[in-house]
Amino acid sequence: MKPSDGLTEYQRKLELRRLEAGKMLDQGKSQAEVARHFKVSQASVSRWAAQWRRQGLKGLRSQHPAHAPSRLSLPQQQEVIRGLQAGAQKWGWRDNFWTLARIAQMIQKLSGVSYHEAHVWRLLQSWGWSCQRPVGRVSQRNEKAIARWKTKTWPEIKKKPALRGG
Repeated sequence: MKPSDGLTEYQRKLELRRLEAGKMLDQGKSQAEVARHFKVSQASVSRWAAQWRRQGLKGLRSQHPAHAPSRLSLPQQQEVIRGLQAGAQKWGWRDNFWTLARIAQMIQKLSGVSYHEAHVWRLLQSWGWSCQRPVGRVSQRNEKAIARWKTKTWPEIKKKPALRGG
């Protein structure tokens, strides 16, 4: 799980950059030098310098979390993750594939909290999960028909080069 400050990884990186810039300014580096070092505009460094003068390094920290806190407690989140790891069949579906709608239903059953599918995707990403495609082949796959199509049908319909007349 990620730290509970509510910041995204990206926001943490931006904050770290601002804090390092503040230290450089504190060491007497010019705003232009800091801007070149971090490959940012001088206007950004000027804003950072103003915040740094008013509040010190505290002024360069991220002020607000990226989003509202999760409606799922940490134990509930861990329970949902265990449910995902157990597989979709354990939750009553015939196949073992998770969809966002299925995950939303499982979260509702486990915690009583309902989420829109788009937010379910954000939850999964925040937990380090990603979209996966099944690697298996369809059970009705007909290898002979596929080979026949590749060797006979495809060459017949494939675009032939135009004849060049002379």
